[in-house]
Amino acid sequence: MPLSNVSVLNYSRERTASCISFILPGSIWRALQAEAFTVQDCWALRQTQAHWVGDPRTELLCGHVTSDSSSVPSYLCVPVFAQGETLGLLHLRRVKEESASPENADSIDSCLNLATAVAEETGLALANLRVRDTLHEQSIRDPLTGLYNRRFLEEFLLRELARADRKKHALSIITLDIDHFKRINDTLGHGAGDIVLRRVGLLLQGYVRESDIACRVGGEEFSLLLPEASMQIAAPRAENIRAGVHELRLKYDGHNLGAITISLGVAAFPEHGTTPDTLIRAADQALYDAKSRGRDRVASA
Repeated sequence: MPLSNVSVLNYSRERTASCISFILPGSIWRALQAEAFTVQDCWALRQTQAHWVGDPRTELLCGHVTSDSSSVPSYLCVPVFAQGETLGLLHLRRVKEESASPENADSIDSCLNLATAVAEETGLALANLRVRDTLHEQSIRDPLTGLYNRRFLEEFLLRELARADRKKHALSIITLDIDHFKRINDTLGHGAGDIVLRRVGLLLQGYVRESDIACRVGGEEFSLLLPEASMQIAAPRAENIRAGVHELRLKYDGHNLGAITISLGVAAFPEHGTTPDTLIRAADQALYDAKSRGRDRVASA
């Protein structure tokens, strides 16, 4: 069964699919348009098994195929599965129609077996990629707050400093520490401390732009990296974060946790450092200055 059009369709968690087509050498058919459709538009996805249409004029067509049966060649849809989840769809079309014969029937069976095998291998490959991506995401995320961790901060800061130097852009970093955090843990337990950490992490996510990153670098210490932001932008942002945390009213096991405050230090490239180490040290020193001056405040390097 000569084939001209091989399409791999990505299947999303929203139960929609979009088509990406590849034309094989010698093809006489046009590529499918990349359009989204739902699982109900494909009989293979609906029935979770291969769907072969040998005669488009008399057989049941998928909704993602043109409704004009006179212009549709024979085609095959094979769902791509892995670990019980639908990951995509393999769609194949015949180059030209052939007369019915035992040889052609054998050819169709062979094509179906081959397409099923390809779909199975594709599903395994996609599943392995997902596992890899999940493991990578877990390696750079703090499991308690969902923020990035120190490892990612250091890697990202190194790249962003190189970009800032190349394009002559500003870059700022804010480090912050929850004041008297040990007292919360010692008085009410680590469950109370975890609530404070998660709530502060959630608040930080609301103060970052798409290009910024928020990290929990360890214990009760957090950092925000602000690409293309000068001290004139970063310092007011730090003050807004301080005020936002001060307004938090948290409870744990029926107990009010009282006022939560943070101290923050701000440093900027290139004024306070041109390497990750020097810039982080400058921000940390500013943080220590804020604590030594009474906490619940912002200090600049």
